[in-house]
Amino acid sequence: MASAFAEKKDAVYDRVFSYQELLPLSRIGDIGRLITVWKLTEKSDGKILALKQGDLFAFKLNANPSTGFQWVNSVSGGPAGGIVKAGSSFMISNSQKEQTGTPGLEFQFYAAKLPGTYRLQLSYQRPWEKIAGVRECNVTVIVK
Repeated sequence: MASAFAEKKDAVYDRVFSYQELLPLSRIGDIGRLITVWKLTEKSDGKILALKQGDLFAFKLNANPSTGFQWVNSVSGGPAGGIVKAGSSFMISNSQKEQTGTPGLEFQFYAAKLPGTYRLQLSYQRPWEKIAGVRECNVTVIVK
């Protein structure tokens, strides 16, 4: 569980937020300073990630949504709902001008909720096309 937040100044902290609730509401830079997140990239293809139940992990992926391509995920193995996508964010590098068609980085956050062995497959594709992705990253996740 993440730390609680007070409803008003000097009030008692009386509500607890799970990381899964907190991630979609937070800025990407803040998350990195608040919690420990296992960071993966496309170069993590074929790797095995060993986690404890409740750990978070994130992928930092090159992307350009204006082309219609997106990172599509699928999880197999382990109990249903054992690995869940907790949120995502897209960022354009500060060194590039922000304009239509500019590539950037997509961050996808996942929560390891239940023990088991999972295969997480990420495919960079146009979801409406019935062909394989142009880039893929497959990781085995073992949750203890």
